Amino acid sequence: MKKCKMILRGLKRLFLFLLIIKGSAFSQGINWHCATYSAAWHPRDIHASIAFDNRMWVMGGFYSENNQGHALNDVWYSIDGVTWVQATDSAAWPAMNGPPVVFDNKMWVILGPMVYYSTDGTNWNLATVAPYLPRVAHSTVVFDGKIWVTGGVWPSIPIYFSDVWNSTDGINWVCVVDSAAWGPRCGHISVAFDNKMWVLGGGDATSVYLNDVWYSEIEGIAEREIISMGAYLVILPTIAKEYVKIKYKSSDRGDIKIYNMAGCIVKNLSICKGRNEINWDLRDNHGKKLCCGIYFIYLETKNMKKSAKLVVM
Repeated sequence: MKKCKMILRGLKRLFLFLLIIKGSAFSQGINWHCATYSAAWHPRDIHASIAFDNRMWVMGGFYSENNQGHALNDVWYSIDGVTWVQATDSAAWPAMNGPPVVFDNKMWVILGPMVYYSTDGTNWNLATVAPYLPRVAHSTVVFDGKIWVTGGVWPSIPIYFSDVWNSTDGINWVCVVDSAAWGPRCGHISVAFDNKMWVLGGGDATSVYLNDVWYSEIEGIAEREIISMGAYLVILPTIAKEYVKIKYKSSDRGDIKIYNMAGCIVKNLSICKGRNEINWDLRDNHGKKLCCGIYFIYLETKNMKKSAKLVVM
């Protein structure tokens, strides 16, 4: 009898424990607690947040005061969500918002083609200016040991993108596909889930908000399609003072437009079908020599889009 009572007492305790565990699981995401009503950083929205080095991070964003908008490039971190420490009040990247990722034990902020990284949130380094065209509202994700950039919009033109780029080191970037099946869009979200890379929602060039969901399992299919098409755009040299050769192969007639960093077209060139090259003396549409800086070469035909970066010294 005594042994039976001990067994029953043990079963009751086990049952109570299981109820507690079950209740805790069901309450996840339902009950929320305010860590602080007034964090040390300035109120803001459209900022970037990430978890890195056992800390939560808040970066950049926007706020409005006296009917004027202000962009931020400060960086804050916290180990508990209550106490916040400012890593820097002015990061090396411009005061705007870019999607961050954690990759290779670093934080990366990708503002269009400008790729920055940091190991401490205080010191930021410009890794490279990527060869794709400037853009905002693109998506960034880490998948299959690479950083990926998809879509976005260059608002000053405007051009909406559906290209997909990746990098194994944050410095060297490869275009996997010029026009993904999900079509030109911006403001979408990309995530890595179930061994796939996903693109969710966003908005297109007609200001229509989207709720479609796309995924890609491997990059090799898209890469093989590009190789089989045989289309290319090559700039030699990529850092130039006097002239460049623009080499291309296209299945159609089309145009090459050269943009400066402000999004203005400085040169228009027409291209023929087939494999060709153009010798360009770095003069704009008015015959003036280009100023030193970064320029983007954008080739577009009915069936393809290609882009490349040029640095004029």
